[in-house]
Amino acid sequence: MTTFTEFQAVVFAGEYGSRLTDLTNNVPKPLLPVANVPLFWHALDMLHRNHIFDIILITNEKSDENIREFLKSEDFPPLPNLNIDVVYPGPDSDDCGMVEALRFVADRIKHDFIVISGDVVSDINLHQMLQQHRAEDATITVCLTENAIVKGPNSVDKKSPKCRDFSILPADSDRLLFLAPEEDFEEMKPKHQLFVKFQNVHLTARYSNCHIYIMKQGLLNVIKSLDDNFSSITAEFIPYILELQYGKRDKAIMRMIFGESELQDDEVHDYKHQNDKDSQNDREVLCFAYKATLGAVTYIGFCANCNGRCIF
Repeated sequence: MTTFTEFQAVVFAGEYGSRLTDLTNNVPKPLLPVANVPLFWHALDMLHRNHIFDIILITNEKSDENIREFLKSEDFPPLPNLNIDVVYPGPDSDDCGMVEALRFVADRIKHDFIVISGDVVSDINLHQMLQQHRAEDATITVCLTENAIVKGPNSVDKKSPKCRDFSILPADSDRLLFLAPEEDFEEMKPKHQLFVKFQNVHLTARYSNCHIYIMKQGLLNVIKSLDDNFSSITAEFIPYILELQYGKRDKAIMRMIFGESELQDDEVHDYKHQNDKDSQNDREVLCFAYKATLGAVTYIGFCANCNGRCIF
């Protein structure tokens, strides 16, 4: 069996569930019971089944103590061989997003890594996604799945929350060029440069973002260099990296991604001012979509509020 022990995983169980206040007023979102176990356990179980054993679990102030106690208790369904590093970044980080959380744990990550939202529930087989990431030498691979076609009401409530994801892919490959949630689409419209470089593409709402990402370790250097305006992986960091495929080439960013695997914070900032023409600058940012099919998954979802309902 092919193994992927070189990959680490970061599970973000630091969300407060601000869109699920009816459920999370008294119980932190990561601890909401799903099939008689806390929600965050399902992400750990998915990684365990895919032989990803080195896991960083990021918590928040409200859930940290309870998560640590649950992991030690006999009520925790056994997941043998898991090495779980529970990390609470501290009270100053409680309003931070996943970008800031990754910056906090960056020095603990020594390989390419998987980022998973702590509210993902799935039986997905990640092996094909990991193999694709390896084979393509991808900078980042995003897991997408086809939307289920559900017959709904004839009328559309214009006030209803927007729950689709828009993506742009070339007609002849799985390169991912653009990805945005519908609620942010007006502010994140595709740039003209995309259509100049890639002329035969499809804009579609056929796929949903599964909130499972595989990232090259060098992206941590980029995260260290970003200012505090970057908070969300999905709405800010992923679009930023996707645009590197067709925007103006930034030699400093290329060196951060493809240069030395580990940089200290002061070295990251020094790279912004270097223009060395080395071989690493010839590398290209390659972002891919992994389309999870029925053969790899039978169910996948995440806990969110859409149209007034908690959905999976």
